[in-house]
Amino acid sequence: MRRFLLICLASLFCASGQTPSPLELPEVVIVGQEERHIPGGTKQQARPPQPLPNPVLDTLNPLNKHMLVDFFPLPPFPARIPVPVAVRSMLEGSIGQYSTVGVRGYRRWGWGRAALNCMAFAEATQGHRRYADSIGIGVLAHLRFHLPDGLWFQGVYGEATTATHWRRYRLFGDPSAPQRSLWTLRTAAQLDGRMERLDYSLAAGLNVLSLSQEMRGQSEQHLSLRTWALYPSAELPAVGVYARMDVRLWGERSQTVGEFALPLLWGKVPFTIRTIIGLQVARTYTGSGFLVPTGEGTFQYAFVPTGRVLVTVWSRLEDRGIRELLQQNPYASLESVPLTPHDRIGVRAAVIWTPSLRWNIEPAFRFRSVARWWSWQRDSVGFRLWLPLLTAVEATVDALYRIASGSDYLGIHLQVGRATADGQHPVPYYVPFSASVQYEHQWRQGVWSSFGMELVGSRWMGEGWLSGYLRLWGELQYAFSEKLLLVLMADNMLNREIVYWEGYPERGVFISVTARLLW
Repeated sequence: MRRFLLICLASLFCASGQTPSPLELPEVVIVGQEERHIPGGTKQQARPPQPLPNPVLDTLNPLNKHMLVDFFPLPPFPARIPVPVAVRSMLEGSIGQYSTVGVRGYRRWGWGRAALNCMAFAEATQGHRRYADSIGIGVLAHLRFHLPDGLWFQGVYGEATTATHWRRYRLFGDPSAPQRSLWTLRTAAQLDGRMERLDYSLAAGLNVLSLSQEMRGQSEQHLSLRTWALYPSAELPAVGVYARMDVRLWGERSQTVGEFALPLLWGKVPFTIRTIIGLQVARTYTGSGFLVPTGEGTFQYAFVPTGRVLVTVWSRLEDRGIRELLQQNPYASLESVPLTPHDRIGVRAAVIWTPSLRWNIEPAFRFRSVARWWSWQRDSVGFRLWLPLLTAVEATVDALYRIASGSDYLGIHLQVGRATADGQHPVPYYVPFSASVQYEHQWRQGVWSSFGMELVGSRWMGEGWLSGYLRLWGELQYAFSEKLLLVLMADNMLNREIVYWEGYPERGVFISVTARLLW
């Protein structure tokens, strides 16, 4: 049965607050029976395996699908299991070493065409996180609604999110080091709809950040506006328009990045081509101005029923400010002035192969040349921003195997690469080699375990090398009932010295217990 699946243009303003990834264009499936979305914009061939648990999918690190250079290894501890959609309420408490305590809650309400999700947390620790000796609280509310169809508008969906987060932490976890307090407020709204054969989207967001350290303070306000339209909807060829504007205020400085582009989609079995071409104009915090062409093109060729080749080329400015600076490095010096990196050219070529219902394999090659790349150099207080011209070449392999029992999964990620700054210097904190393996096993109904291994090679830190490390972690979950779950987690079980940032070692062996109540 023929069907068409349209995925909207991905906003460069991410509601999650993470660093924006290259623009994701709408994708149309010309032929297929059933196809399932894989994180990162690629798709499996027909008759995929059954949906996999999120912990297994997380092993493949889908964020790496679009980011060429993976400068930092996996998070210091496994990602938590997300709350199932069917759960209306959740209350969770945890306790662990290093005086670590945490409380989290979740509640969902539904009213016909609308649904409201609310979450809150409070946590404190004396050093098990990157924010050593820290305390934090946060709340989030997300509203999604569906408007009744009108004469000219059909299938209009909207969503709105607001969240606030406060955290206080010490630099380097040293009692004599400076203490920082960070407060953020994030609001975002988006409306997606259709008018006859025209699909459209409108989005706006506002982010506010306030940072204080030893009688010094900084604040940033970020307004983001975005719109796109595509015609005809669910047909090929199709053309559209895309525009966005980002305005930031930082003290007495301002930064503006604007973009206008035209997307084009074309497909004929077994080929699919997606392109977007436009212009970007920017004025940075330092007063520098830029007018550059921007574009992204994706070519897909299904050479066999179980395999396809995917090639993506892009060039663009990335809008970044103080918020992204502290997300990437919580110990960034207050003297650092962020500038917009410029992806002069980026190329990713991958082969997506599904030899059987059990195997998913994706080898890839990536090249990137970036002006004003965000790198780091140690100073007396923290890390100051260094903006070299970066050239990087990488090869990756992602694989996922479903073992015969049907409830056991094995995920593998391998990455090797080389990056240079200004054509000759090593790039500080770049990871030239990393490998990770995660295995999940269900012992019986309500009891399952995960085991992970992460191997990271040595990294250059500007004046010497940070040693590589092997990290082992494990997690055991036991469901007393459908409403009560107990989680036991052990991290860095070999008690290795793990250092992500010079001068700040991560935790040693860490054990925590979590009780989760669902209703």
